[in-house]
Amino acid sequence: MQESAKTEFPLADYFRLLGIPENLSLQPSVETLYFVVNKHAFISYQNIHFHLKDRKSQPISIQALKEKMIDREEGGMCYENLELLYQALIHMGFNVIRTPAFNLINAEYNPIPPSSHLVLIATIDRRQFFIDTGFGYNGVRYPLEFTFDKTEEIALNSYEKYKLICNEDHYVFCMLIKDQWFTLHRFSRPFNVIDDATNAENCRIVLETPHFLATRDKYIKIGKVKQEGRVGFHYEPKVRPFFAWRMDVNKEKTTKTEIHDYKTLQESVKNEVGVVLPDQELLRLDD
Repeated sequence: MQESAKTEFPLADYFRLLGIPENLSLQPSVETLYFVVNKHAFISYQNIHFHLKDRKSQPISIQALKEKMIDREEGGMCYENLELLYQALIHMGFNVIRTPAFNLINAEYNPIPPSSHLVLIATIDRRQFFIDTGFGYNGVRYPLEFTFDKTEEIALNSYEKYKLICNEDHYVFCMLIKDQWFTLHRFSRPFNVIDDATNAENCRIVLETPHFLATRDKYIKIGKVKQEGRVGFHYEPKVRPFFAWRMDVNKEKTTKTEIHDYKTLQESVKNEVGVVLPDQELLRLDD
C-alpha cells in the first residue's frame, strides 16, 4: 500500500460523498470492490476546465481532489474521477494499478497524440477486474471481471453491454450502442503500470499537447450514471449557430433532445447533474 494514500486519504469524507456510513468497516474483497465502485460511478463527469479562457492544469493530488470532488462536489474529468477512486481503493487495501488508455471514440487508432484516458485494474485472489468510472457519462457502473487473455463480452443489464477485444499487444474496450459495438479506448498488453508522478505528468500533457484532442478542443461533456440509465449533455462552444444536446438513456430507450440556448443548457445541467456551467463569456469561444 502506498504510504501517502494510507496516511492522507480522507476516507470518512469520501464515504460521506458516496453515501456510505462512516463506521462501516469494509475489507478488500470482491463484494466490497463492486459496492464501492458502483457508489463511485454516480459521481458526475465534467471536462469544463479544458474550455475556460484561463484554463490551467488541474492538480490530481489527494488534497486537490478532496477540495474539488468531495468538498465542493463538482465532479471531474476521467483523470480526476479515476485517481480519486484509485487512491480510495489503495487506502482500503486493494491491489489496484493504473494504466493509460488512448481514446478511440469509434475511430481508427492514431499513435501520435498522447494517451488522454486512464483505466484501473484490480486483482483479488488472481481474479482481475477492469474499472472505468470516468469515460464521460458512459462510465461503467460496476467492475468487469475479464481474464485478459481472450476476447470476452459482459452484460451488466439489458442496456449496458461491454466487450474487451484481446489483441497481441493491446486491448480494445467497447460498449454496445444501438446494436453495434462502439470502440471507446485501447490500452497496452501487458499493462503499462504507472506511478503517481507519471500519472500526474500524463494529465498535464493532455492540457498542453499541441495535438488535437476532442475532449479538450471540441466539446464540453457533462453527465452522470443514474439508478437506471444515465444522462449526458454535449456542447460545442465554437460552433455557430448554438449547438448542444441532451442524451437520456433509460433501460432500452435512448432519447436525444436538442438544446437551443446557453441559459437552458446551464439550467438543465444544474438540475439534472448538479454541476454549475460557468457563464458563456468565460469559455474559449473562438480559438
